[in-house]
Amino acid sequence: DVILLDEITYMVTYKYIDLDEVIAALTARPKDQHVVITGRACHRAIIEIADTVSEVRPVKHAFDNGIKAQKGIDW
Repeated sequence: DVILLDEITYMVTYKYIDLDEVIAALTARPKDQHVVITGRACHRAIIEIADTVSEVRPVKHAFDNGIKAQKGIDW
């Protein structure tokens, strides 16, 4: 019932996946299927057909203080 397309926005931006194919798949999905798309710089066309769009921004992040990504936390 739920599909997670993690970081797919990058795949569209760098043209690894065709935008028109993504739009076609999203518009043809079953009515009760929920799709969650993550990644920055989402294409306008995807935003336009979305029901909800959220932007997450860091208020404070350890990386800004020189703390590198940590196994089990960041990956």
